[in-house]
Amino acid sequence: MDKYNTQKTKSGLKVLVVKRPKNPKLVHLQYVLGIGSDLETGRQLEITHFLEHLFVSLTSKKYPDSKTNREIFSRNNITYSASIGTKNTVYEFSFRKTKLDMFLDILINALVDYRVDRNIFKNEQNSIIEELHEIIDDITYLLETYTDGMIFRGHYRTLSQKQRLANTKKMSPEQIQHFWEKYYRHPYSVLAVYGAVDIKTLVKKIDHIEKSIKSSHEIEKPLNKLSLNELYKPYKRRDESKLLFIRKDDTISTLKISWRIDMNIFTHDFYKIYALDYILINDLNSLLLKKLRTEQGLIYDIDSSFSLDEFQNDLSLYTFQTTVSSKNLLKVITAFLEVIDYLTKNKIKEENFRKYIETQEQISLDRNESMDFTNNLTNYARYYLWGHNIVTQDVEDKNYINLTREEILRVSRHVFSTNNLYISYASSHNLNKKINEIIDAQDY
Repeated sequence: MDKYNTQKTKSGLKVLVVKRPKNPKLVHLQYVLGIGSDLETGRQLEITHFLEHLFVSLTSKKYPDSKTNREIFSRNNITYSASIGTKNTVYEFSFRKTKLDMFLDILINALVDYRVDRNIFKNEQNSIIEELHEIIDDITYLLETYTDGMIFRGHYRTLSQKQRLANTKKMSPEQIQHFWEKYYRHPYSVLAVYGAVDIKTLVKKIDHIEKSIKSSHEIEKPLNKLSLNELYKPYKRRDESKLLFIRKDDTISTLKISWRIDMNIFTHDFYKIYALDYILINDLNSLLLKKLRTEQGLIYDIDSSFSLDEFQNDLSLYTFQTTVSSKNLLKVITAFLEVIDYLTKNKIKEENFRKYIETQEQISLDRNESMDFTNNLTNYARYYLWGHNIVTQDVEDKNYINLTREEILRVSRHVFSTNNLYISYASSHNLNKKINEIIDAQDY
């Protein structure tokens, strides 16, 4: 069981320490913010992406040069990375515990008094441009873009990668500095540490470093007294259309089937949806693959994904995607919806349920041998950041198992409604009329 402690610094920075007895010589540190791309509008498009590239070097008035900082990281075997999402940004660092005091000075100076390093700005701008070109050049780009336009109508997520690319070329260091000053604040962040570190000692060290830094930035105060949730624009779903056709002159069609699900990453019913996903597509004997591939030979494989928001449930989706011969597209949609219809009317078979439980028990045992501590730390920090009680890994393992067939049926009926269904496809022919007939024939 993970043992953790939480405490705040004098300036209000939330600190989380998770004990790591297996390797007391190593420290893994994450700076987790509730700041993501959902905040971007107009001239800010891709600005969180810029900060992902730039802030990870931890430049500040005291440590202004990115190249020098990265040389320090290299000499001291400090590894680092960064990632962004729609409502979060995570900066990760790993190093030997003996380097903690040295690293803390660099880190805390950046948290309190960050300065954009103009010397690397152009290089990082070019890197972002290359990344966006790769996305735009992908064969699924049009389908993804127009699907987002359909599902997220009225939200910033409808802004395309081409629009983001255009704005990236116009971005300036001044804009990035201003965005950091506006949003990178203690009330919207957590400093999370995995290691044999005493939290009281750590907080004292942070307080001491912050006291020595002279900065006019009011990092300890929320922006205009706004909570983290209040930073984000309220979203009201607009479902004028739930069926999308993109012309694609090919004999192979790409099909996306999505459900808007009324939950977020902290919703307990997610464990039932996770079980459903396993039962649907885990292997060739799972419900969907058995019907679509083993029995009818219509597809080779199918992927699924969850996109769960931190608190705006209407932005959460459960999506399936596959490729299929265009002549079989209607057959695949029909067969797919037949399986879903079964799940909304029947408890899953005992044999399918037992297989899922046994698999999760095995995963739990494997995890005890090779714990993904980086993922755990991020998850714990997100619970703390967004005001929820932390669910430790051992409790989460039990949540995946402590469910019933009746609960899975209840969640199936709640999620799999044609009122929440979105279908988009890229194909050689517009089959909207026939697909609507298939959907209208469903009674769930």
